[in-house]
Amino acid sequence: CSTNSYEAYANGALPLSAGGNNTGLAGAGIAEPLEVTGNNINPALLVRLKNQVSVFPGIAHINQKVDTSHAHLTEGTPLPSQEGALRNKAEFIPLALMGVTYHMQSDFSIGISLSGGGGHTKYNSSPVSPAIKTGTKYESDVMLVPLTMSWRPSQNQSYGLSLIVGRSGLKTNLNLPNGRASRGRSKSDAAYGLGGRIGSLWD
Repeated sequence: CSTNSYEAYANGALPLSAGGNNTGLAGAGIAEPLEVTGNNINPALLVRLKNQVSVFPGIAHINQKVDTSHAHLTEGTPLPSQEGALRNKAEFIPLALMGVTYHMQSDFSIGISLSGGGGHTKYNSSPVSPAIKTGTKYESDVMLVPLTMSWRPSQNQSYGLSLIVGRSGLKTNLNLPNGRASRGRSKSDAAYGLGGRIGSLWD
């Protein structure tokens, strides 16, 4: 169990303290093979581990407000602007980080892990104008799945290679400044991609 706070970046997809053990060390073990979710940072870590399954569930509490009262979003329209900050009603978001590693040989292992993040907002009225009764939700998500091979040619060095499958999704019905609902209403957009990562670790 741990409590931490950090600036969100990359839609929260990869906090530096990946995994429960590393989070408990405030990220100080970023280059250490503590558990299999370290695969999300350095694929060379896996071969240093025993066969392992790790699952770290959690819940994020969000304290978020948006204030568009001075943003001129309704300028040139008959719509009144918002008078103050709107509070995000989506306060809790589930989280999960997990991974598996398996030794094919003593100096060679394979593994897979999953990390992700995103955002979720829900307001009582549109951030554009209180006169608009629709357009109150926004959801985004990012998920990375590295498939990894890791090799240890000697006791003091190891190397790794990951093929990364990624997904980014977006769903929103937030309004445009003219009051019309955005094209994302009741629809989702998603993009998929492939990438790679190489890593090494020396003692």
